[in-house]
Amino acid sequence: MNPVDIIVKKRDGFELSDEEIHYFVRNFTSGAIPDYQVAAWAMAVYFQGMTPYETTDLTLTTADSGMQLDLHDA
Repeated sequence: MNPVDIIVKKRDGFELSDEEIHYFVRNFTSGAIPDYQVAAWAMAVYFQGMTPYETTDLTLTTADSGMQLDLHDA
């Protein structure tokens, strides 16, 4: 799997799988995918949109990608 294939797939109007979304977020947050490729992906999403499934998966994957605060005792 590579970022260019994911960008092209979204640009061409296809739905991304959860594996592709996880790969993209994980590798962007680790610094493996450069900003210009994320910008290209964002432009593809802007023009093609995202399905509700993609939106949910992106939201959950992004939330899980960073440090989480435990607010149970707050």
